Amino acid sequence: MKNILIIAIILIFVSCKREVTNMTGSNIDKKALFSIENKQGQDLLNPELLEAYTADDIWLYYDINGKSEKVQNPVPTVGVYTTYDTKGMLITRYANQKQYSLVIELNTKGLERNMSKYTNTYIYWPNQDIDTIKTLFHYDEGGIWYSELWLNGIELRQNAIQQFKNDTSNTKLFHFSIIK
Repeated sequence: MKNILIIAIILIFVSCKREVTNMTGSNIDKKALFSIENKQGQDLLNPELLEAYTADDIWLYYDINGKSEKVQNPVPTVGVYTTYDTKGMLITRYANQKQYSLVIELNTKGLERNMSKYTNTYIYWPNQDIDTIKTLFHYDEGGIWYSELWLNGIELRQNAIQQFKNDTSNTKLFHFSIIK
């Protein structure tokens, strides 16, 4: 009797196996990594450098309905890898990187399901310089992701796709450079 019961349980498990053909995921790709260097190639986020930028020096603004609004989240946002501060960004150095990176939470305000939309994120630097990041976001059954990223009118996203595919780290974020 025990053998019949064990065989019946095994048959139930085997017969319940089904193939998933239409997977939906929770892919959320709304962050970008930037290394910040001067013209001499020095890492301007390295705290050991006298003229390094700190998180207190940098502010993000989102374009919301044509108006720039300073990013001030009342509670830090939790990312896959770490917690972002209330300004929507983080300066960090991942274990596999030589340089520090500025991780930015890009503007997805106003994005709704089954929608594609261009958004703008502005980086305000302490020397009155402003960088503009224009991003084409998509929100569908697969999650939120971006297919285009422009920095000051120059497209960067497509150039980084191969680098992303070859990334052996666990960050799996697109990494771009800004020269100051």
